[in-house]
Amino acid sequence: MQDGDLIILGSSGFIGSSIQYFITKFQQQNCFHFISRSKNKIIKKNVNIFFHTGCVIKNLQKILNEAKDNKRFIIINLIGSVTDDLEKLKQIEKLTHSILSVINHHNTKKLLQISSSSVYNGLDLKLDLDEVNFPFSKNNYGKSKLNLENFILSSPINDISTIVRLGNVLGGDSLTKNFQNSQNQIKILDIYRDGQSAMRTYIDPLNLSKILITLGKKEFLKNSIYNCGTSTPFYMEEVLKSFKLNYKTKYSNNNGNQYFTLNINSLSKEIGCDLTFNLEEMINNTISFINKK
Repeated sequence: MQDGDLIILGSSGFIGSSIQYFITKFQQQNCFHFISRSKNKIIKKNVNIFFHTGCVIKNLQKILNEAKDNKRFIIINLIGSVTDDLEKLKQIEKLTHSILSVINHHNTKKLLQISSSSVYNGLDLKLDLDEVNFPFSKNNYGKSKLNLENFILSSPINDISTIVRLGNVLGGDSLTKNFQNSQNQIKILDIYRDGQSAMRTYIDPLNLSKILITLGKKEFLKNSIYNCGTSTPFYMEEVLKSFKLNYKTKYSNNNGNQYFTLNINSLSKEIGCDLTFNLEEMINNTISFINKK
């Protein structure tokens, strides 16, 4: 096996499954280990892909212990769920602490911790948020993500850690999740005082997978934080139209700012790639992944 193999933790979820699909569709050469508590294999057996089901900690320890002393790994931690349930969030934090304890005892090359734009949701500023904005969250989910970020940055692994704050992932967020099963359902979309629907920073699962693998392979990303999404934000109404979903609009009584967008210039510069993707391309990528074609 080559140096710099990737270990994907929490691989049975939406993003983990998209990474599986991406590496087979575009024939990635690195060795990949997918670890999850539940079985969710979506691709054919491949010589450079390994699946590990069951206890995340035991499987991670086994992989690291069986590797040669000079073997180093890139670890992408996807473990988590979008919830405000404090008990579930505490369990996720506890598991992540255990993962870091295992990692700190091995010659790990890099850790990518997947965080969320929710760490910013308590700020008054909502447009073009960048990484220098001091994060503040009002909900349990965002607070938990911040707890994990701070714990990672204060741990011995911080010299080789990269935190990725995701915007909305097409096909995985609350607006577009299970969109193929929603063709006959009519969604209700809020329209605000300016006559527009909410605006968000989106990314599709295939471009996200490419970004994460590219970041993982980059050298000298020490103690880094990046917002992740496409350079151009989109109105939710545009997204629903592009997915050809039925919807009705209603005017919202909410006087707050309905915009919540990320500045991803730092990420674009780091990976040397223009992250401006048009919505049609991202919709097609999402449908391609959902249909496994």
